Amino acid sequence: MKQIKYGFLFVGLLCFVASMAMGCESSYKAKKPEAVKAAEKVQKDEKKAAEETAKKAEAAKVAKAEAKTTNTAADDVSCWGKDDPKASIKAIDIDGQKFNLINNYRLEAAKPDLTKPLVIGVLTDIKNNIASNMKNLEGFYAEFKKAGVNAVVVSGDTAEKYAMLKPLFEFFGKKGLLTMVIIGNREAKNDYAMAISEAAKKYPNLINLNTIRSVDLGAMTFVSMPGYYDANYIHNGPGCAYTATHVDATKKLVLQSKDPVALISHGPPRGVGKNAIDNAIEAGNVGDPRLTQLIKETGINLGFFGNIHEAGGKAVSGGEYNKALEQNKDYSNLYIHPGPADSDPWKMNDGTISRGMAGIVTVKVSEKGEVSAQYRILKAK
Repeated sequence: MKQIKYGFLFVGLLCFVASMAMGCESSYKAKKPEAVKAAEKVQKDEKKAAEETAKKAEAAKVAKAEAKTTNTAADDVSCWGKDDPKASIKAIDIDGQKFNLINNYRLEAAKPDLTKPLVIGVLTDIKNNIASNMKNLEGFYAEFKKAGVNAVVVSGDTAEKYAMLKPLFEFFGKKGLLTMVIIGNREAKNDYAMAISEAAKKYPNLINLNTIRSVDLGAMTFVSMPGYYDANYIHNGPGCAYTATHVDATKKLVLQSKDPVALISHGPPRGVGKNAIDNAIEAGNVGDPRLTQLIKETGINLGFFGNIHEAGGKAVSGGEYNKALEQNKDYSNLYIHPGPADSDPWKMNDGTISRGMAGIVTVKVSEKGEVSAQYRILKAK
């Protein structure tokens, strides 16, 4: 009985304390309504800020996880090929010219004609095979034919998926010109690999620069840097996100070359200022600083780039990659971003509107190995 009595007393005491507290709270609210309202707002704001911080942290975590899925194994053959010393030398005939494929990694002209200039058609950022884009390409190839183009460089972002990539690769193949194609940051890696592999079986003039990393045409050796340096900008992962390891392998290829070298990469080197070929609207200079260092260290004479649409439509000199060179004049080093071949209207950094662009580069190399190159830009009509 005593236990029950004391229990009732304890409960009664709790009720008394609670009522006093509630009474105090009610009394305080009645006397200080504005202070209470301000305190509640601070508490509400702090809670909202904490929730937003938590959301941002979760979003960053997801983005980081997604970025990791676009990273590619360092030895992924579909992205960067493999120098296989055990592979036998394969003879290839491209439009009547003999080539040797060495180690399934390097292609060399057997008997290059060094008496004539090397004329290169340049394309980038086609994006898809819609009718207006195909019309652009037909127009550019007509100009290539007039100029006596020997080979074509397609420096990435040809399209995204197999259904668009395959007909574009077949288009290049049917034209018969030696065509060197590289993956950019838009293509789905597996779709690209399957589409170009199938097309190349039918058209041996179509060269996949993901696997054949060096093409020696006698006057000039073209060395590829497939993919893109920032995995966060791979549009259709898993793509080919290259690292310092891949840049080192590319450097080795450059130094092994017995001819002057032209570098082919989708992303441009890091430049300086708004006139550089890597200057993106609102983002500034977004090129790869490792490519800038690679070119500086190895003395690469020519470069073929793309990706930053608005920064294209010109060739520049080295160093800061922002001094536009005059067309149809000779230069000892020249790095071109022809602008997007895509027909979608795009405002360029010089204020003009692109509805499709391409380029032609003419290269001469003296007996002493001195390079002389000039370019001109083609615009879709």
